[in-house]
Amino acid sequence: MEPKSPKTVLLVDDDPIFLKGMMYTIKQLGHECVMATGGREAAEKLKTISVDAIVSDINMPNGNGLQLLNHVKKVRPTPVILMTGLSDLKEAQTAIDMGARSFLSKPFKKAELSNALQSCFEKTEAPVEKQEEEMIKLHLEEFLQGQKMSFNIFMKRNDFMVKISNGGENLSPESIHSYRETGIEVLYVAKKDFLEYLGLKDFPTTNVDQKKKAAIIEEAHHAIEKLSYLRPLNREAAQRAIWLVDLTLEILTANNDMIDILERMRINYPEIYFRSIHVATLSSLMGQYRGSTTTREHFILICSGLLHRIGLMDTHLAAYRDSIEELSLEDRSVYETHPERAIKDLSKIAHFPDEVLLLIEQQHENFIGTGFPNKLTSHFIHPLARVLTVSSSFMTELLSRPLTIEAAFGLLDEFSVNSIGTYDMKSIESLFMVFNHSIPQAFVEYQLTQILAPVEA
Repeated sequence: MEPKSPKTVLLVDDDPIFLKGMMYTIKQLGHECVMATGGREAAEKLKTISVDAIVSDINMPNGNGLQLLNHVKKVRPTPVILMTGLSDLKEAQTAIDMGARSFLSKPFKKAELSNALQSCFEKTEAPVEKQEEEMIKLHLEEFLQGQKMSFNIFMKRNDFMVKISNGGENLSPESIHSYRETGIEVLYVAKKDFLEYLGLKDFPTTNVDQKKKAAIIEEAHHAIEKLSYLRPLNREAAQRAIWLVDLTLEILTANNDMIDILERMRINYPEIYFRSIHVATLSSLMGQYRGSTTTREHFILICSGLLHRIGLMDTHLAAYRDSIEELSLEDRSVYETHPERAIKDLSKIAHFPDEVLLLIEQQHENFIGTGFPNKLTSHFIHPLARVLTVSSSFMTELLSRPLTIEAAFGLLDEFSVNSIGTYDMKSIESLFMVFNHSIPQAFVEYQLTQILAPVEA
């Protein structure tokens, strides 16, 4: 969109080719352009001309962008837009704190430059609260997990959003460390980009009942508080898992169909809801130790944990905790088909992630092929479903005992020995790592036999 009247832009960069290309772009946008090859030359030009905005590179030999910004603040307050590469991010943080109006990470698109200039000319910006409505907040930890982020990344500085990375550019550990040094703990990505990353590109989001949404999330927080005994053992891992559960609920409750399922579970089946929150959180914790690192993997795990028992709603077995071996044939049939009913309900929601449905379907499978519904053996069970199975089975036992660390320790030894050969050993080992508990000798000996066993022809 062209401005109502031409504005004058001072463009500052020491690269003559880039300078000429930018001048052409600025003129295409309907503005006048004055050029300078460094901060000192720009300062001289500002003695004789008046401009509406300054677009400057940060690193230049003849007077850098920070020096120019400082000069402009003193002699002629003018909106300054800074351009930089990823290597200059620390300087960019300083510049934003010094009062730079906006920040463009090279390479940037014409539309991004246009929006930044319009913000300068209008002398107003969209309220940061409004911008945040279209954003997802991610903790810095999520950018240290080796995952490729194919979308723009922003930080919030001086009450506006600043793009610090173009799509496809990973943030270096050094950059993230420098953010932490300046007190930045979260970054932002566009909601639509993040949903696409999670595999929810076409997942329908609707105007939902905010009271119901708030109640679902608040009740989840109450359930998570019961897991507080885990925090002293693995504080950072627990905090990440709890935050990821919160993020997953925030995403799911943007859909009315999901609101209906979760609200019905919360009100009519509180035991299922309470248990599901715990299974989801424990699954994420185990995933961290098992090697499931990306935010998307944790979303799949947590989503499956939250919804793995919904097929038992509307049955008389909703609160059943004992062994299925003690059920009558009729009741056992009802119980063993609950994954199928869950999948049927969730499949009605357009574009619901297939991986979540697969994990829910496989939650009762085991390595020896005696599980249900498909009697799968180890190689045919999804790696994340193995985590969900162990998490769910362990939580079934734990929730029948006092929620103390002593009870958890006692159950761990018993559970691991009884699970030898039946469940994924790596997932069971991650369970011990969550509780920072030593692995029983019988479990270690079994692992050794598996390592030393001859490879089948």
